Amino acid sequence: MRLSVVALAVCLLVASFSLALAAPYGLDTSPCCPGHTKAKIPRHLVKSHFYTSSKCPLASVVFIFKKGRQACADPKAEWVQTLVKSLSTE
Repeated sequence: MRLSVVALAVCLLVASFSLALAAPYGLDTSPCCPGHTKAKIPRHLVKSHFYTSSKCPLASVVFIFKKGRQACADPKAEWVQTLVKSLSTE
């Protein structure tokens, strides 16, 4: 019985350390984009933007519309850079 309690305590201790070590990687919940929109997005429809994580396979700018929808765009596209500058100066 006493051996079981000690074994359980050791297992719980090991499990708590493994969760703590995995936490920094598990907390990255930023979305990745499966593709980019080809359509130019009008400035008056966009509320904000953010860049996807460097861990994503496809680098993207995510534009958030005033109505809550989101669209992914190519950060290298000229119209995307212009829109990002416009949003950043406000």
